[in-house]
Amino acid sequence: RLFFDEDRKEPLDSFLAGLKGVVFQKGLGTVFDKTKRIETLAEIIIQSTCPEEKESAIRAAQLCKADLVTQMVYEFPELQGIMGREYALAGGESKETATAIEEHYQPRYSGDDVPYTHSGAAVAMADKLDNLVAFFGLGQIPTGTEDPFALRRQGIGIILIILDKEYHLSLRELFRSTYGLFSSPLKQNEADCISQLIDFFKARYRVLLSDRGYPYDVIEAVIEQEF
Repeated sequence: RLFFDEDRKEPLDSFLAGLKGVVFQKGLGTVFDKTKRIETLAEIIIQSTCPEEKESAIRAAQLCKADLVTQMVYEFPELQGIMGREYALAGGESKETATAIEEHYQPRYSGDDVPYTHSGAAVAMADKLDNLVAFFGLGQIPTGTEDPFALRRQGIGIILIILDKEYHLSLRELFRSTYGLFSSPLKQNEADCISQLIDFFKARYRVLLSDRGYPYDVIEAVIEQEF
């Protein structure tokens, strides 16, 4: 209750400045920098999928990481996103924006729901794309059983969102847009980074389709289509 009351003394967007002091990853700037990239990507995605939700998607992208520096989430990290939603509603943000803030972490684990709203889907994809391009760009690609940044889960998450929402998007173009948003040079050049990401997503998609019972020849025909 103490943490909640203290956090509530200021609106959610007042916490954004605190993200400037939180390192996202060495060589990749702060979480505030990441939030700006998410905002740009979410706008690109929502413009192609559900432009009528553009306002709520952009606002959710701006605020999606703000609760990370609240006292409540600092003490209870598992409440990230949940407290973002609650503080957004308490501060007068729209229900659509608040819902998208919580949804942007979905799917959190295997079997979890994908975002219900298009705004939440756009921000969720933007966040995951930023993570994937960032770590692939640094050469930190999952190998064998090693996947310390849960990149496989995030890749599957993007695929599940696209399938669930029946979006028609080019992952290659989204990778290219994401790569161009990093102000600091990445270790991998753009062409190599995107090529590795495409191979990575094909592998994830192949496993997903196989688990759903599709025959091998159908899977391979689909996989060979342009991403």
